[in-house]
Amino acid sequence: MTEAASDSQELAAGPSKDQSFGWNWVWFVPLLLWVLKAFVWRNLTSTYSLIKLAHHRWTCAVFLSPSAAVCAAAFGAWIILPLNLAFSIPVLFSDKRPAKHPYWTSIGIVALIWISCLVLEAIIWGSFPLEVDKHGFGHLRLIPFLPWPQRPYGEF
Repeated sequence: MTEAASDSQELAAGPSKDQSFGWNWVWFVPLLLWVLKAFVWRNLTSTYSLIKLAHHRWTCAVFLSPSAAVCAAAFGAWIILPLNLAFSIPVLFSDKRPAKHPYWTSIGIVALIWISCLVLEAIIWGSFPLEVDKHGFGHLRLIPFLPWPQRPYGEF
């Protein structure tokens, strides 16, 4: 029997006693809820408000701006990446691919979620395509971070 066939039979039979997440759900569920509230919900509400702002400053030239594409990709990653990383934690505890130190690796993944959200927020700040100067005139940013935003970090 091939390895792929045996893997599919194991998946069809469900997790064995050795492969279950066990009592680790007791700490993982609160951690997942914290990640959802601290990162995903905050990122969703911020993305919604930035999309409303972009709608308010709308111009059809946004479709030609590479900065808008970078900003849109960063919006998607800002929401999806924390979820993907958080749901990778149970894999550390499976017997199929055991991690050497799963609890420390879980803490590292949470730190990676935090760092990735900070980096993606900076990318969104620098690539937001619809700039407004100090005189109130709107400008379209074509290249992310060029020219450097004149507004303080975190303001759009």
